[in-house]
Amino acid sequence: MKHSIIVVCMALLAVSVFAQGVATPTPEAKDKLVRKRINTTNFLARTGGLLPIPVKGNAFLFRDAQQKLPPEFLQDAGQKIARILQLKVKTDSVKAEGCAMKACTAALADKDIGAMILLVDKPELPSLLLAPESRWAIVNVAPLASDNPDAEKLQQRARRELWRASAYVLGAANSVNPKCLMKPVYSIPDLDNLPSEIVSPEVLNKMMQGARTSGLAVTRMTTYRKACLEGWAPTPTNDFQKVIWNEV
Repeated sequence: MKHSIIVVCMALLAVSVFAQGVATPTPEAKDKLVRKRINTTNFLARTGGLLPIPVKGNAFLFRDAQQKLPPEFLQDAGQKIARILQLKVKTDSVKAEGCAMKACTAALADKDIGAMILLVDKPELPSLLLAPESRWAIVNVAPLASDNPDAEKLQQRARRELWRASAYVLGAANSVNPKCLMKPVYSIPDLDNLPSEIVSPEVLNKMMQGARTSGLAVTRMTTYRKACLEGWAPTPTNDFQKVIWNEV
């Protein structure tokens, strides 16, 4: 039952991110938005919001070994993927040395790492190199930057390839959904012409199943109030949590 609830919640989250286009809101839609904000405020007042429960298990590693993109790029992109999938994630950066494939194999020798994406800048490699059976993928920014795109376009391409790499590593493949990232890509224009910035709910569900099969740690959520009662809540970060912290 808990697994079903998590899958449904993540699917709904993916649908909200995956949806394209924003229509002009009607008065009814505006009223609904106001009620939603009120309900959200009431929820925060009662609970303090949601926190991930600390879990043990293997992490999904996003490792940066390039300098074309800023240091915070991979951390932000990896955290977003992990947050949507509710996975335990680790991000770090290393100096680019030697064979990228050997670097992946060496990283996965760490018993706490269950799968990984390596971001590199190597002109001799394709933009996406996959070894799902070994639980790693390499995203290469060199081909993505071959036509000298501006910084925003380069980051968009890299984000898309990170999503595609993560999907392949976690057992997903091409999707029949016309607005999914998981389509055949044979060139940089193919990548640019993909109609979305995230995988479809169908692919997301397969990724979640693959994560569990691979032994990756899947986080669960609880309320800040419950975490206070159980004695492990972090220091409050907003007024709602401060009230609960003082009450408990």
